[in-house]
Amino acid sequence: MASPENVTNQIPQGLDREGMEYNLDDIAEVETSQGSVYRYLPDGRTQRHKKIEDKDFEPQSLMIYIPDFDFIRAKPEWVSLVERFKDDAVLYEQTLLKTTHGEGQIVIMDLGATPPKILQTNKEIREGKRVSLVCTFKDGTPTLKIPISHKPLAGFMTYDERTFTGDDGQSLRENHIGNKVTRIGLKEKE
Repeated sequence: MASPENVTNQIPQGLDREGMEYNLDDIAEVETSQGSVYRYLPDGRTQRHKKIEDKDFEPQSLMIYIPDFDFIRAKPEWVSLVERFKDDAVLYEQTLLKTTHGEGQIVIMDLGATPPKILQTNKEIREGKRVSLVCTFKDGTPTLKIPISHKPLAGFMTYDERTFTGDDGQSLRENHIGNKVTRIGLKEKE
């Protein structure tokens, strides 16, 4: 697992928040390109409903949005990420996915904290200074750091995670990179 001590702060300052006029507390749900719906729960967690299986998953303590490659490509300050992936959106997405399929590990970190720290809840993400997705790879590939958004944007991929105690009393982590956001559903005004 990446530790706060061995991750550097050499990434851009964060995402451009233009176009995010809504308040995070106004979001009821987010839908992805494959029909999964992530509902925002009153306790601050999210819960995914996988339409294809008509199945609700366990509530997740953390939900973030990973920028798509076109967004990264449009940011001059992220030229090193574009070069790393040879300007190839498919390679970018495959690299992210391999970390959740046993070839590495993802943690969400506040690289602006002193020292940098691993975040495990939506509350911690909202309070973070420079929140990033940090991937470490078993094959020795250098660590990857990507600034993320705590607010959904169309085209961004979902990432959700929960930490829980297993039957044997051991602390466990479960994570999932989802499909691209296609719809952001806001709560009805009362």
